[in-house]
Formats: sequence, structure tokens, C-alpha cells
Amino acid sequence: MSKVNNVRFLQLGRNPVHKNKAECTFLGLRDGWLRDREMLIVDDKYNFITARAFPKMLLIQSKIEKSILTLSNDDMEPLNVDLAEASIALKETFKATVWGVKVQVYDCGWEASEWLSSEITEPESKPPTEDFAQNGLRSYLSAAVATTGVLAGAYCVYHLYNEARKRKLPTTWREVGTLKDIYIYPIKSCGPVQKDRAECTLLGLKDGWLRDRTLMVVDNNYNFVTARAYPELLLVRPTIRNSVLSLQHNDMEILNMDLSEIVSLQTAKTATVWGVQVPVYDCGWEPSEWFSRLLHKSAADFRLGALPDEVPFNLINEASIDDLNSKLQGKKVCYKNFRPNFLITGARPYEEDDWKYVKIGENIFEVIKPCTRCIMTTIDPETGVRDSNAEPLETLKKYRQLENPDARRSAGDSPRMGLQMSLRSGINGIVSIDDRVYVA
Repeated sequence: MSKVNNVRFLQLGRNPVHKNKAECTFLGLRDGWLRDREMLIVDDKYNFITARAFPKMLLIQSKIEKSILTLSNDDMEPLNVDLAEASIALKETFKATVWGVKVQVYDCGWEASEWLSSEITEPESKPPTEDFAQNGLRSYLSAAVATTGVLAGAYCVYHLYNEARKRKLPTTWREVGTLKDIYIYPIKSCGPVQKDRAECTLLGLKDGWLRDRTLMVVDNNYNFVTARAYPELLLVRPTIRNSVLSLQHNDMEILNMDLSEIVSLQTAKTATVWGVQVPVYDCGWEPSEWFSRLLHKSAADFRLGALPDEVPFNLINEASIDDLNSKLQGKKVCYKNFRPNFLITGARPYEEDDWKYVKIGENIFEVIKPCTRCIMTTIDPETGVRDSNAEPLETLKKYRQLENPDARRSAGDSPRMGLQMSLRSGINGIVSIDDRVYVA
């Protein structure tokens, strides 16, 4: 067995923080508030800069105690940045350019900007500009670290996005319909928020503080729970105003959560999602007590945490739902049974089976896989009551089975209905109701 003798965390420059042990996460090494390479410096044009052009960055020493990051240099007074306070204060994102890609980042404040501006000068080969002299440099915290608990998988998604972007996108498109509705589900297995427009990010739809399926309910053993076992979750109705997410249920008082204040001040918990252990962040006692009472358990049995979805965009074809309803003998179903982000109209029933790419407005998505359906589709989204005949699932199984043998072995007898997609065009594009839908 090999032994690791040194663990290094790199912060702003190349001088590491030496640790005897560290936690491995999806986003790299971690020890409490200390994360590896999460911070970066941008210039006044919000372009990422490195020690290649500014060698003095290599002289910056960093250390951390609890949440206090201290930066020092022989020629400067030490700078102390409380990462806990900086995270709570973060309210607005900016777009920085990192290796030619636009990414969202958060400002760590004027004090850090002023300190770095005094420490780092322009490279000798490039004379200082007026903008640089006046505005200096700004220090930013990566958006993947600072958003409300959306940590797990962000780097993986970004890497896969960049790899996929290298593939050639279609140049010929065929119009099939229009975007009828847009839905964002703040909490997995709970109700949607309907929007007229939304922003497309690597982790799914976004509108201000509202993100799609980044929050989830876990039990006291940190196992992810869904409406499959707790149908009452489907009856939770979310609304959002500014950063305040409100949850309503007919049998409960309204719960208000300020998402801008839900920033974990402790280490992540390990939750189990579909058999995989992932880091999630606790949203506090109040949501825990609310969900525990809703699900008829004690106040310590359920908690609210955060984690983004594996494939962040789900599309359903209205004509396919209509065709399914023509085959059902009992109660009809609607889009709510299938919980899509995008409901499109104008296409032929099931023609989505042959789509490889979907273009909504100017946003291009790649079809990753068909969406296979489970018992959750049999729960009435208006009442939370499960259909006694397991419809529409049983009808779908008769004619919507996967044809690919390998996929069939993985999915079993779960039928297909809808598409799972990932973003392939530039991030932060806007989709709006009535956008034209094209396919390739």
C-alpha cells in the first residue's frame, strides 16, 4: 500500500497550505473552510489572471484558521478574510472569463480587492492602463462554492460540458413546435414554480435565487427521500420572491426560507442518493422541523439539504401525453405526472424518440438519454393519492419499453416518456415561453 506523505492546498498563488489529512470531494481537496483552488483573481475587465503574467502572485502566503483566511507577503500587512461572512454577504454574481469561458463568480469584497491591487502590479511588457490604475484587481470566490449549497458535482458538470463543447454541433435544424411552459422545481419531489422565462446554466434552470432541483429532503440517516415513499411531498407548493423561498401545504403553516442566508457554517454531511454517497449541506433546523411534521414523524427525522441533478434538463412532448391519455381507461394524466422543465407543443407524438439535439430559442441541448419512468407517475399530483391500478405506468409499459438491449438491462421494465438533456451552447442563455423549438 502506498502512503501519501504530504497534502497541499493551493489558494491564490502557488504557495500551498500543508495538511496532514484532507477530505476528498467532487470539487477537490477540502479541510473545513479550506478548499483547493476555489479562489481566483480577475482584472478590471473580469478576466482571470495568473502568475504567468503577474509573478508576484507566487509570493502570496496563505493560511487558514476556522473560517479566517489570512493572506500575507513580506512587503504587506496581512489581510484577513472571514469566508463565513464573505459567503453570507454574497448577493450578486458577475461573469468572469476563465480560459475563454464565461463563468459566474462572486465578489469577496473591496478590502481584498484593494490589498491585491497594492500587491500585484502590471507585467513589465504591458504598461498600466487608466482602468487598471483606477479599478485595480478584484478577488472573487467561485460560484460553484458560494451558491446555496449547490456544491456536489459542479466541477464534474463543468468538465463534461467543456468536453462536450468540443464536439461539433448541428448546423441544420428542423422546426417542430414551440415552448409552451417552463417549470422549475426548487425541491426534489415537491411542486414546481411556473415561469415565463428562465436562465440556462450548467446545473439546470435558474431565475435569480430560484434553482431547479438543488434542494432535497433526507431522513435522519441522511438517505435521500422522494415522493415515491412520501407522496405528501408532491403537495408542497413553492413560491419565491427575491431570495425568500416560501413553502405551502394545506395542512401546514407557511415556511419562509431566505436562500441568501442559507450558507453552511459547518462541514458537509454525507448523504446517500441512489446508492451513491455525496456531500450535502444542511439548510437548518426550521425546514427540518417543518418537513418532519409534514411527513408525520418527529421533529428530528427529516432535514433539507442541497445537491444538483445528474442531467439537469427534462423535456416532455404534449402530443405524447395526449396520445397516452387516449389509451388510458380511467383518469387522465397531465404534464405534472412527469415533472418536466420544458413542455413543448406542436410536435408529433413520440417523435422526440429520434431527436439527438434540441434547440430552444438560441439554446442548444444534447439529448443524453430517454427519461425512464417510475412509480411516481402513478401519484396524483393534486391529491397525493397513488392510482390503485398503477396508471399510467402499466399502460406505458405495454408500448414504451426501451429497445436498446443494454439500456433495457439497466432500466428494467421502466418505460420511456420524455427526454433528459444537458446544455451544449453557451451558459446563461435565456429560454422564454413561445420560443420556437428546433431539433436535429
